[in-house]
Amino acid sequence: MVLVVAALTLGSCELVRGAVDTFPEPCADESYGTGDGYDATARECLWKAFTEGKAASFKTTRITQQRDPIVTRVTVRPGGRIEIFYDNSLDTFSNTKGKYTLTCAKFQRSVDPGSDRIRFLADNCRGGDIRALVF
Repeated sequence: MVLVVAALTLGSCELVRGAVDTFPEPCADESYGTGDGYDATARECLWKAFTEGKAASFKTTRITQQRDPIVTRVTVRPGGRIEIFYDNSLDTFSNTKGKYTLTCAKFQRSVDPGSDRIRFLADNCRGGDIRALVF
């Protein structure tokens, strides 16, 4: 009896008209410490998807000098929505350790003048104590 009810309930579900169910294209993951492991191609993959209105995901793990990982997973969605999972819970010297799930309204790309590396700014974020994040 329960299976029949569940099947009837699921059978009546449909996407909102015009909505697209999009699984994000994975860009390569990046893991870097003091200068090694940076992946410009993975960062360009994320930016290209964002500017073309496509879904993509990118994970970067920055290793501190104390060998503590700080993980940032970014998912860009069609329509410009930015979702970020940020985990600095293992960072020895952080005063605000935690795992945060954020939705950000702004996403910008810049190039660091000292290293020519691509960096991102996610701004106007909600969902935690973090309002902006540079990675």
